[in-house]
Amino acid sequence: MSSDRSWRWTDAHYCGLTSQTNIYGMTRITNVNGTNRLLVASLKGDVVSVEYKKIQNKLKPCSRAVQFTYIPADAEIVSIDIMNKCDPGSGLVVGITFIRLQGDDNKPTGQFLNLYFSFEENSEEVKQDIMAKTIELSFVPYQLTHTLLVHNNDNKESIFLLCGSDNKIHMYKDEADNNFLEENPIEYFPEFKDCDSSTLRLVIKYTDNYTKRLTAMGFQSGTVKFSLVDVQNNVILKSWCSAHGNPITSIVIFNPQNQVPCPSFIESSQENGGIDEERTLIYHLLVTSALMPAVVYRNVLVEGLEDCLTLPNSEKYDSPLCSCVVDIDFDGQNEILIGTYGQELLAYKYTQNDAGSTLKQTEDFIPDIKKRLKFKTLMEESETLNLKKLKSSLESVASSASQSHSNESSPDRNCKKEGFELLWTRSFAYPVVGVDSIDIMGDGMEDLAVVTLKGLHILQPNLSEVAKVCLERLRILADTGSEVGDAYLELQNESLEGEMGNISN
Repeated sequence: MSSDRSWRWTDAHYCGLTSQTNIYGMTRITNVNGTNRLLVASLKGDVVSVEYKKIQNKLKPCSRAVQFTYIPADAEIVSIDIMNKCDPGSGLVVGITFIRLQGDDNKPTGQFLNLYFSFEENSEEVKQDIMAKTIELSFVPYQLTHTLLVHNNDNKESIFLLCGSDNKIHMYKDEADNNFLEENPIEYFPEFKDCDSSTLRLVIKYTDNYTKRLTAMGFQSGTVKFSLVDVQNNVILKSWCSAHGNPITSIVIFNPQNQVPCPSFIESSQENGGIDEERTLIYHLLVTSALMPAVVYRNVLVEGLEDCLTLPNSEKYDSPLCSCVVDIDFDGQNEILIGTYGQELLAYKYTQNDAGSTLKQTEDFIPDIKKRLKFKTLMEESETLNLKKLKSSLESVASSASQSHSNESSPDRNCKKEGFELLWTRSFAYPVVGVDSIDIMGDGMEDLAVVTLKGLHILQPNLSEVAKVCLERLRILADTGSEVGDAYLELQNESLEGEMGNISN
């Protein structure tokens, strides 16, 4: 495999906004057919929908304005979120919070939450002509998000959670027939009790078949609270706190390994699509704050908030505002992306402190492949995999991602030590307020959605490099162990070399 691959992500599409947005202004829609699209809200009330469609057998980006009613002209949108209701065919619910302004000095006169319904989930249009209600708020709204409420013998229902300036998290639950009412969340989420200040960021993740819940909260005071909750008994098993001294801008709960379930055409000898359950128990917590470097708390379920690594220079590009975790170099290890007010997107990779660390990470990435997967090939007698070649392929990808370019900013790679290193930076015209990984093109590969104050960028890696990696992996997986000169092996090599030649051209 070539070692000169840069893995620099490039613009595939850009959509401008009529007015600026903020860190709560982007959300995603996942349709019943598995396709994804994005909604981005600007302060002045405009909402843009971005998706990819096949037009004349070509994949093309489509951007259009979505008009949501009952938002006054003197209002500013604060946050937006959208969720699928649990009941099949119940459609989508869109939530938008806004503040009404009045007079030349734009003094706030009221805060509101609007809820919109779309019963036609298969439709290409977002139906906003049916609105449940407008809920007047007694507090300034911040992040609007959604999660599942698990109760009464594993019954699940979708709910909205809204962080407010009153040091509380508010829960809105559908009582019946799209009648959303506010309920006390402490009854279902005991970890929400005793917030020391306004919650700016909230992340909830269910594990162990919805029997456990991980909750991460970032406060305006700079406190980070992480809780492990027993869902069935509704009790907090463990809780940790850490003080950062300045407002928390983003939080991500993530697994260091990028584990993907086996596709349907591959037989797995394990449950859960071949995902290693032991590895999924390892969770890291990424935290960014307004004035301090971003940090990663490692293996939080075991170490709590004690084992901490800093992302170097993450505070030198003005305030870090948003973050995302995604495998940007296709080596099976998740990398970290940080968006800053200084108009930069920073990419970080975890590195070990010894020369054999890359080999060790590669070995970790491909454990028990023979045991986990049985590939359906035309030659039943040749089911073995050439692990050495696959290991070499992964090592080459990992090493290529760490190469610097003349217009990239990266730390000294001659002095390796355990921690995160800056792979590259990407500059934008405006501050970066949102970043997320999403398969918006529907090709099975994660893309990057980067929101700046004035627009949405869709980024993707170099497709030629991705195709070459895919073909090289296919060559390894198709290796039958035949000796040199075997007609079947030569035919395979000729076919793959032909495909790689077409890509290069």
